[in-house]
Amino acid sequence: TSSAPAIQSGFSASISPNPASDYLQLSISAEQLGSSWQIIDLNGRSLDQGILETQDKRLDISQLPAGLYLLRMLSPGGESASASFLVQ
Repeated sequence: TSSAPAIQSGFSASISPNPASDYLQLSISAEQLGSSWQIIDLNGRSLDQGILETQDKRLDISQLPAGLYLLRMLSPGGESASASFLVQ
């Protein structure tokens, strides 16, 4: 397992473990509180979404079929970041 940074300048976030099976741990900086998150499949469908009210958020992905997904985040200030993760 590894922690993958969300690659985008100005947005500090990481996800772990990757690959994952039951949950995805999302960690953000204090400046990113209030950001929205969205899990998207490879067909572009939004599968889950929410608002980050704490710096560490545990996302339940146990119902997702095995495959590759995208986690997209958008800060209140308009900064965005995305990271792919694999569900086993």
